[in-house]
Amino acid sequence: MKRVLAVLGLAALLATLGYGAEGGRQVLILYDEKAQMDVLAKRLRADGYGVDFVSVKETLPDLKPYYAVIVFIHGAFPAQQAEAVIRYTQAGGRMIGLHHTISSGKVKTPAWLKFLGVEMPKGDPLKGSYGWEEGVDLRLVNLAPDHYITTHDVTYKERTDYKRSDVEEPSRTRECVDFPDSEVYVNHQFTDDKEKTILYGFVCHTKKKLGDRTWMQDRGGWVKRAGKGWIFYFMPGHTVREFENPIFQQIVVNCLTWNP
Repeated sequence: MKRVLAVLGLAALLATLGYGAEGGRQVLILYDEKAQMDVLAKRLRADGYGVDFVSVKETLPDLKPYYAVIVFIHGAFPAQQAEAVIRYTQAGGRMIGLHHTISSGKVKTPAWLKFLGVEMPKGDPLKGSYGWEEGVDLRLVNLAPDHYITTHDVTYKERTDYKRSDVEEPSRTRECVDFPDSEVYVNHQFTDDKEKTILYGFVCHTKKKLGDRTWMQDRGGWVKRAGKGWIFYFMPGHTVREFENPIFQQIVVNCLTWNP
């Protein structure tokens, strides 16, 4: 009996440390801001995933054994790391990009933006160029109500009227989730035509850098095939509080459990 208890105790300890995840589903988080990712890692481990962390200042391990790679990089994305993540994804991996994975710091890594199928033109945001503003209330709007990622074990508490930016259709009431005091990125330009499946739009009202106006764009979240693998992107994630939101946590988990 003592031996059995010892084995069980060791298994529990390994699970806490992120080893021995069920089905070998180990997740790597590549980051330059860790506090938000600590919250997400706690949820992933509770769901039976092992989680490893690697900073952009460190050398990447072999990515082949990982079930998914989560990228959460605010500043510059070193080209060598970006290219490794691209190869991993195209070979069959899952890459989940969160928040500032698509932001001005990535302009110096053009291969990354090409991989995502996104451009961020310089200029006046009011004329279609890229821009950002923090301290805004970001509303993530479900544009794919029949998709597993947006619906599985997700219960939305809010509704909003939304007029799509990429599809000609009347405004309609849709499910949404709110992220107070967040950061928005406007005018992500897609360069891959219709290869992306749009999952979420966003609504926010800006008052400072982007002018006193309401933005409504089909850019809050999407999924795209990349070689044999998949790219996922979601705009929320500016603060720890956003990752504490159980709806957002579940959306990320659904990217891992989705069976395309």
